[in-house]
Order: sequence, then structure tokens, then C-alpha cells
Amino acid sequence: MKKTIIILAVFFLAFSQISADDYELQIHIETEPDINALIYGSLFTITFIIEYPSPNNIEVTPPEDYEEFLNLDRVIKYARVTGPIVSTIVEFRFIPRKVGRFTLEPFIVEYPEGITETKELALNIRGAGQRLFTPRLRWEGVTQQQQITAGERINIILRADGWNEQQPPPAFFMPEVPQRVILSSSPVSPEEREAGIVIKLLLIPLEAGSFILPARVLQRDNVRFEIPVLRLQVLSRSRAAD
Repeated sequence: MKKTIIILAVFFLAFSQISADDYELQIHIETEPDINALIYGSLFTITFIIEYPSPNNIEVTPPEDYEEFLNLDRVIKYARVTGPIVSTIVEFRFIPRKVGRFTLEPFIVEYPEGITETKELALNIRGAGQRLFTPRLRWEGVTQQQQITAGERINIILRADGWNEQQPPPAFFMPEVPQRVILSSSPVSPEEREAGIVIKLLLIPLEAGSFILPARVLQRDNVRFEIPVLRLQVLSRSRAAD
């Protein structure tokens, strides 16, 4: 496929003076669609949002070995103005050419003050005919809006009904730990995994209030995990005693 490079140059009359001694380039990466849900033959985009005001002074170079599993469709570079902030946007549009898991090595970003690397990306490319499987997930050990006491130890289980094949490791399902609680995962035995248990959690709330694990959606290969929200009401010890 012929590679097309489009550069949209935007000039500004004045920029703040940037010091090479203390300037650290900030780079944010966005992908569309999610890198765990890429489809063979379907376009996907990697967008680099670079906190640097002049696109003409930014060069982003892809890794050398990506052509084994990706075709480069085009590169678009332009400036984006958000209030007083001017950023350089660089979009790489790829078309997957193989099915499987691949590692996209770091991109090289060059700018007048230096050179840096982005993080590597782990891509999961599925065949066009593959369908997503969504097992039913549910929390065990507690019920929604259940009242528990600060300092109490609660064992919580996330279980998949009717599915126990090719489960990701428990760490894959570990939620972000809310404030004012102790939340840790416990080992899951092979027998428990066969029974559908995907993660076991130990919860110790430290203060009264609402404990919430928000609903989340995770994906691994062709399996989509829709984890339901969990809400508990934590009472103080004195109120629980009453």
C-alpha cells in the first residue's frame, strides 16, 4: 500500500522561550480502537499528543519492525489549540496485516531540546470473523448496599458463570484501590479457577462511609469482561454496636 504523509503546518507569531536545561517533553498516547480489540484489515490510529507548540520542530519515527504485522496508511501532523495551550498532534494510521499478539516497539520523538522514546504497545489483532464472548460476572461474599463495619475483614469473590477457559491471571482483574480501605488479592487455586473464580479480594474498610468499586469493562483476546459495580455501606464501630 502506498504510504501517504500529510503535514499540516500551523505557524504562530510568538511562543514562550523554552529552556533546553529544564524542559521535559510531555507525551500522551491515545489509540482508536482499543489496542486489545484490533481487527485484521480495519484501520486503527495511534495519536501522540505532544506538549510542544511547533509541529515543524517535532519528528516522530516509528520502530523499524512494525511492517511485519502492520501497514502504514498515513501520518498526519498538526497543531491543536486548547485555550492558552498549543500542542503538537501526530497521528499514525495503520491497517493490521496479521492476526495475533504483537509488540509495537517505542516510537522515537525528536525535538530541538533533545530526543525521547514513547512506551511500547502490546497489540492484540483479531480476525474479522471473530466474535466477542461476554461471560456473566458477579460478586460473591457480599450483597449490593450491604452494611459492614469499619475494621471488619470481608472476603469478596468475582466469579464468571459458565466459563472457566483461558482465564487471565487474577492481577488482570485487580481494581484500583479506593481511599480509606485496605484491598488486596488472595491466591486463586487451579480448582477455584475451574469453578469460575477469577479473583478473590480481602477488604478491610478503615472509616465509615460508602465503599464503591465502579463498573469496568476489560477485554482479553476475544473475551469481554463486564465487571458490575459493587457498593457497600461502611458503618463506624460505635454505630454498629448500637
